[in-house]
Amino acid sequence: MIKALATMIALLATVGNAVAQEVTLSANAKEIYLGANGAVFYDGFVPETDVFISWKNGVYADIWTSTALNFRRDFDKEVDVTVGKAGKFHGFDYAVDGSYFIIVITDVITTSIELSRSVEINPRLTLAPYIRAEAYGPVRKGGPPRGIMGIAGLRGSVTIVPRLSISYRGLLKKDTGCFGFDSAVMGQGYVGIPIRLTSRLNITPGVSFSAPISRVRDGRKQEAVWEIGFSRRF
Repeated sequence: MIKALATMIALLATVGNAVAQEVTLSANAKEIYLGANGAVFYDGFVPETDVFISWKNGVYADIWTSTALNFRRDFDKEVDVTVGKAGKFHGFDYAVDGSYFIIVITDVITTSIELSRSVEINPRLTLAPYIRAEAYGPVRKGGPPRGIMGIAGLRGSVTIVPRLSISYRGLLKKDTGCFGFDSAVMGQGYVGIPIRLTSRLNITPGVSFSAPISRVRDGRKQEAVWEIGFSRRF
């Protein structure tokens, strides 16, 4: 499986680079796999890879993989394939996409739509309020229950010096019960410190946060997950 994924990532990057506006290859090492709903899907070290390809017309494609490099059948092993379209609408930025999640149980299909607006406070500080809706559903019967996540948040970056900045994201999320968990309101966030090694290569240590605001009985609790990653644009 690992060899097949590596081959697929290399092929996607090679083909995409020939016709796309930009290809970005990323790799991250995280201490645990914290899911989008704030649940710990794998309580152990997880490397992740990502290839993101964008075209001039706003179309984009992405393949994301995760594996703890063991031979167990567990939730560390996942492949997500996404295609979407981004653009502008009356001064706002939008993105619409669909994803197919290949996981150890029944595969999942997701669709999402996001609306945001970027604001440059000054040359060193940018922020972008956004709203987003994500719908999750199993491919076949017997998979995790359907659910929707509604999100309202703020993200942006602060430039400290030319090669060093801080990126941030904070959001409130209403989870109707995706993947069979309780309906809940979550507070989540991320802080990263991108270090620009070259014009196309970054290394970024960071930490993600998640905590249920409403009462839950499904094991979700406050989490802080450290990570370090790099990204290279082609």
